Amino acid sequence: ARMQQQQQRLVHLHARALQALRQSARLQSQLLATQQRRLQAGAHAAWQMRHVQVSRLTERLQALDPRRTLQRGFAWIHDAQGQVVTSVTGLQAGQLISAVWADGEASAEVRSVRRQPLAE
Repeated sequence: ARMQQQQQRLVHLHARALQALRQSARLQSQLLATQQRRLQAGAHAAWQMRHVQVSRLTERLQALDPRRTLQRGFAWIHDAQGQVVTSVTGLQAGQLISAVWADGEASAEVRSVRRQPLAE
């Protein structure tokens, strides 16, 4: 009788231990699922933020592209040595220059130079 009681007690303890393990496994599984959802949401939010940052930087870079200025009708002028001409100060009559537009380039000879005072 005593042996049978101990055996029943062991069976009961074994069943309780299995139940506790199953419950612990369910809780761990739920915790992992919650953490996975949070991690995925965080990764997605981080990706979206980086995507917006890259888009903004791309727009800024495109705005600084000299070709966009040329497309608005401006020209890039350089001398025979390839140096950019930003002022008439260094030009002389008879000097060869080149002008670059969005759709091509032309060579020219400076016929005269007239300097205007800068507006303040």
